[in-house]
Amino acid sequence: MIEDMTEMLATATLTESSNVLWSAPEVMNGAPPTKEADVYSFSMVILELLTGQYPFTERKQLAAVIRAVIDHVQPKRPTVTLVQNWLTDELWVLMQRCWSSAITSRPTMEVIAAELEQMEKAIETESILVVVCV
Repeated sequence: MIEDMTEMLATATLTESSNVLWSAPEVMNGAPPTKEADVYSFSMVILELLTGQYPFTERKQLAAVIRAVIDHVQPKRPTVTLVQNWLTDELWVLMQRCWSSAITSRPTMEVIAAELEQMEKAIETESILVVVCV
């Protein structure tokens, strides 16, 4: 019964929107899109850009993806070496905060931009130190 309902939800969601794989749980549950939902989606896009794969790619059925999102399951941290080179601990923690089930706990895009800038500066500083030491 639950599987049937989830499949119906998947079909209805896909009919209404083509971005179900990046949608926040509250949007999948019928809430209107918000800035907080956009933050959730933004983090899913970062994950896709880093991995080259859709979020929850290990789940083969769309209904399983929808169920996971509605149940507030966060994606697993990728273990591929190439991805790990780009996916720092700081970035992963930021992404997890974006996926928070407590909607008001998600950072704003202004906070995200500031934190990403700090991460970029840290990488630049680290690169300069490597060049100076070599």
